[in-house]
Amino acid sequence: MYGKANPGQVENYVEMSVNLDQARSVSLKIQTKMLEVTHEVLENGVVRKQR
Repeated sequence: MYGKANPGQVENYVEMSVNLDQARSVSLKIQTKMLEVTHEVLENGVVRKQR
C-alpha cells in the first residue's frame, strides 16, 4: 500500500486498500462503511483485514 487509499478495478467491482496510519497522520477520517468494503486495511503497520 502506497497511499491513504488505493482504488483499483478488478473485473466488475472496485477493490480498495486503506492505510489508516497515513490517513490519521493527515487527520483524514474514513467512514466505517467504507472500511467495511475495503480489500485490506493497514493499521499500526499490520494488515488488519484482507479479503
